[in-house]
Amino acid sequence: MRLVLVGLAERSADVVIGLGHGRSHLGRVSFVGADVVVVTTDAEVSVAVRLDAVASVRTQDPAQRGRYTAGVEVSTEDASRRELTMREILTHWLADRPRIIAWSGDASCSGVLAAVGSDVVTLELERSGGVVYLRLDSLTEVSLTASSPT
Repeated sequence: MRLVLVGLAERSADVVIGLGHGRSHLGRVSFVGADVVVVTTDAEVSVAVRLDAVASVRTQDPAQRGRYTAGVEVSTEDASRRELTMREILTHWLADRPRIIAWSGDASCSGVLAAVGSDVVTLELERSGGVVYLRLDSLTEVSLTASSPT
């Protein structure tokens, strides 16, 4: 599936990423890393989805049918970026302290991204002022909210 997503990213194709728990995201594949795909929606919201949570990828343009297969050629340009992980994407986003929605399956939590550790993501809850610690490898997707700067 990773190679299919890389091919779609290189072609700036509009896609629907279907997740195993029923959620989906419509947009363009803007980045494919080692264990993560980032989809950018029409509203310019970035969603990082763990690759093993992706159940299906559907192209929106009928003319693209059959063009993306597991044997697609992958360019070597920016090969080092393709090895980035979900943790590294979140660490990059951390500099802006964005508001995010973190999903683990069909359960979600929202707040300000406060820290990213080796196995834990920390969110500051805006309403209560509390903090929630999320196990990094349990996250299936993380969305920047529309009001986030990144």
